[in-house]
Amino acid sequence: SFSLDFMFGLPQQTVSTWEDDLEVIASFEAPHLSVYGLTVEPKTALERRVHRGTVNVASDESAAAMLFAARRILQTYGYRHYEVSSYAQPGFRARHNSAYWLMKPYVGLGAGAHGFDGVRRWVNIKRPKHYIRSAGEGIFEASSETLDPMTLSFERVMTGLRDLERGVDLAFDLERYRDAVELELNRGRIVQQGTRIRLNELGLRFMDDVLLSFA
Repeated sequence: SFSLDFMFGLPQQTVSTWEDDLEVIASFEAPHLSVYGLTVEPKTALERRVHRGTVNVASDESAAAMLFAARRILQTYGYRHYEVSSYAQPGFRARHNSAYWLMKPYVGLGAGAHGFDGVRRWVNIKRPKHYIRSAGEGIFEASSETLDPMTLSFERVMTGLRDLERGVDLAFDLERYRDAVELELNRGRIVQQGTRIRLNELGLRFMDDVLLSFA
């Protein structure tokens, strides 16, 4: 199998040109697609150009329209929008990426790699020459953090809600999130089945706001 990555919200990109791009993307017939919205990261050349006004990126409204254009068009070609940034033909969900959303442990090997053991996460020394030198002394990590139970609980919700088909099972901390579930049900932004919740289309549009209810 293989996957292709695409991005929307780019400078000079419009909803109309993105819709045309989506038709081309679908024609590749890739089993899996990752479709990301552009994020202007702080302290980057792009951020400086946006601040100066020499580069214009999509507004939040346009970016949302592009997200739902991808959802609409790709689904007509048989893709399942199973995760916020992921589309797959039946049977081709990404097992690797899905492990992250399920908070499964993973090992980071090599310079700049990240790892997570279920409670502690770490990042290795980034520069290869420094990593090689330190590895000879048995030192691999540049930094690490151990997640406290409250943080770990919220991160399970944050990553679990990215799964648009299965959502997250709150059985691990149901009492803590009871009020948030009731609030978001009343706002019409989640669907509940037993102890499991997932975002609906309105919830996907306001995902960051939904997460604030659970923080």
